[in-house]
Amino acid sequence: MAGTVYACGFTTKKVFQYDPSDMSKVAESVDYGGDVIGLTTLDNYVYAGGYTTQKVWQIDPTDMSKVAESPDYGGAIRMLTALGDYVYAGGVTTKKVIQYDTSDMSKVAESPDYGGTIFALTALGGYIYAGGYLTQKVWQIDPSDMFEITESPDYGGSIRALTALGSYIYAGGYTPHKVWQIDPTDMSKVAESADYGGNILALTALGSYVYAGGYTTEKVWQIDPSDMSKVAESPDYGGGVIGLTALGSYVYAGGEVIHKVFQYDPSDMSKVAESPDYGGSIRGLTRSDYTYTPVVGLENKSGNIAAKMMAGKLI
Repeated sequence: MAGTVYACGFTTKKVFQYDPSDMSKVAESVDYGGDVIGLTTLDNYVYAGGYTTQKVWQIDPTDMSKVAESPDYGGAIRMLTALGDYVYAGGVTTKKVIQYDTSDMSKVAESPDYGGTIFALTALGGYIYAGGYLTQKVWQIDPSDMFEITESPDYGGSIRALTALGSYIYAGGYTPHKVWQIDPTDMSKVAESADYGGNILALTALGSYVYAGGYTTEKVWQIDPSDMSKVAESPDYGGGVIGLTALGSYVYAGGEVIHKVFQYDPSDMSKVAESPDYGGSIRGLTRSDYTYTPVVGLENKSGNIAAKMMAGKLI
């Protein structure tokens, strides 16, 4: 199976790399120095951010080494996203979206103060979208100058997750416990899902569906964006679902208590496989098209070099 899945979180404080064909752990980064919360990928690299260190690390997937790091964000980094040649971070204390140039991880620009902790970021159609605490609205940000262009109505609670699918942005969080479908042309709320039954902490999209996970219900919901109805749900994860991503034909979830990444088949939302224990609460998941190439003695040396070249390390 092509591609790779990555997880980060508490306690272990590393980024784990998994082979989606059997969910085995194939590599890990060095200790970030604090809990790792935010993950994203862009081109040939993985990007991670979190507590204590408060910087965005650029990680080479071929050996999970740290290649470069950004300046200090100024507070805990809670979420990352990527667009074009830039990576964007949002979080605590600074409460702004900061734009980093991936060529040297320098800070390029920053948004206005969101007014509260930024918990969620996504990108669609040339814009960055941010959501979080206190302000409780989704901001549409122009990456050319990092100005806020417009915003959604108040969600009614802390926004904890954002994703994009087709022509819409999707938001989920506390209090309403629903997934909102937002039209980015005017940031109006178009529709909403049924009550998830608890705080929504994670969203992702695959194919024609949006997927939501969180607390209390502790399942992954499959939502049809045509009418925002719940089509199916996964078995109980066994703890809060805090991270979601999608790769190929599968959806992946991670979270609390179980501390493993579950692989789900979206055709019936059954659990197909699970990873080894991460060693702590999983707070973030992402995926990339990079495919891990195992090294087995000298016979795979050329294959490993080729993998590095494909990942951009040697070119």
